[in-house]
Amino acid sequence: MAKLDKIDRKILYELDINARAPVSKIAKRLKTSRDIVNYRINRLEKQGIINGFKTFIDRSKLGYIMYRCYLKFYSISKSEHQSLIKELIENEKVFWVGETDGFIDLSFGVWFEKPIEFYDFYNSIIEKFRKSIKRDYVHQVISYSYLDRSYLLDKKPDKRKEIAIGGNEKQKYKKIDIALLNILSENARTPIIEIASKLKKDSASIIYRIKQLEKKKIILGYNADLDISKLGREFYTVKMYLSDFKRKKEVISYLKSLPFVTNFTKAIGSWDVEVDLEVESSKQYHDFIDDIKEKYEFISEIQFFRAPKRF
Repeated sequence: MAKLDKIDRKILYELDINARAPVSKIAKRLKTSRDIVNYRINRLEKQGIINGFKTFIDRSKLGYIMYRCYLKFYSISKSEHQSLIKELIENEKVFWVGETDGFIDLSFGVWFEKPIEFYDFYNSIIEKFRKSIKRDYVHQVISYSYLDRSYLLDKKPDKRKEIAIGGNEKQKYKKIDIALLNILSENARTPIIEIASKLKKDSASIIYRIKQLEKKKIILGYNADLDISKLGREFYTVKMYLSDFKRKKEVISYLKSLPFVTNFTKAIGSWDVEVDLEVESSKQYHDFIDDIKEKYEFISEIQFFRAPKRF
């Protein structure tokens, strides 16, 4: 676990809510100098706490559908396991892969334009690895929500920034927009001048295209890709069934008040409430489970898995 002081945590929080924020703006908010902020960001990257900068792109507005797949294995050899992960992370349609510990062993998320394309892709995976797969779960994801990491500031949030991706109608876009999105998806802090040079456009045109993509909510925001293990955090996904479904909003409202709750999922044919946690320890996780069971007696079942390794 890396040692972080108050300034480091504030910088990480600022980058978490807007990774494209200029260093000058972050410095002003922290009441410090640009040089200090630049130095700290570079150090956090060298330490591997910051792995990069992500752009939140709502691909449903580009005509894509999001799917989530969970696999539970009977047993699988190391070479076969590595082969499966390699195949997934090298597929441009796959945006998330996680090695998990719990009721499933591997999770991954994908975007496809047509259901038949996803069907063919998924069948190809099953065909190759069926003998090792004990159980699989597949859901169409309506939306996946990201909440800011308010725990970085060591305080309970009043109101948290939330970004929900998915479940929207296709918007009109231009060919240059896709090229621009590809650059920003690699590094959300890519300078305008560098983008303009790569796309052979002037800076004013690039600024305009980005603003249009933000206005259409194709780009929803930017944040830092953090290695939470170096923050002393563990990633858990928690699934809940409710015997009183009418009180679902009440449960979700409470969960959003907890600073270590970072994501929500809405999916067809899945659990009633799905939430991701970034907790300090397994004890904090178990304390959370005890607390929520006592607070909401109508939670009839809870399942979970950890994702110690994500790609």
